[in-house]
Amino acid sequence: AVLPTQESHGPRLRWGIERSLKDNRGNYPFVVSLNLQDSSDGLDAMRSGLANFSRSNVLGVIGPMQSSYAFYAKKWANETGIPVITPLASASYLTRPGEVDYFFRATMSDGARAKNLVEWIRIKGLMNNPYLIHEWAPPHSEEETPEIYGASQASAVKRYLNHVETIRFTRGSENSMLDAAQKVENDGRAIMIFGYTSNIKIIIKALQ
Repeated sequence: AVLPTQESHGPRLRWGIERSLKDNRGNYPFVVSLNLQDSSDGLDAMRSGLANFSRSNVLGVIGPMQSSYAFYAKKWANETGIPVITPLASASYLTRPGEVDYFFRATMSDGARAKNLVEWIRIKGLMNNPYLIHEWAPPHSEEETPEIYGASQASAVKRYLNHVETIRFTRGSENSMLDAAQKVENDGRAIMIFGYTSNIKIIIKALQ
């Protein structure tokens, strides 16, 4: 497991994993040994932990617990063929169609959520070129990096829509959010907004 053991919720996560292994030990036809790596120091610590797993010949990984790490954990899983299972880390790039993937989210993925959302819009008769408002940021380095969360959610939704009017805003820039709201006409079309909750609140207030 790769966990932020030094953070406030770290001991609870560790206890949950250890308790689950103990309670279910009789269901396994093999001995389960837990190798724990601490990711409290950030992304580099998480990636270092995964590298240690490669050298330790582990058969599966629990974690990471941060969505911002999921992109890198998925790359590692697919390169090594070692399954990575997480209950928390979430991003739509984990569910691209047709991709062989060793990264699994224990709860509903963003891709599945996106599909359900679009199905709800279809049932409501709101598929007439809905508005899709999402946060966006230009690439900040040459290294392959994930889309920011709101943009990745929007990408997942777009896969299931034929026509959509996309409006982007910059995370944390209130002027950018207000400009995005100004581009929406009160014409009965569905409006989907993806980003941080604090940013979404500003846009909703402007729309109202």
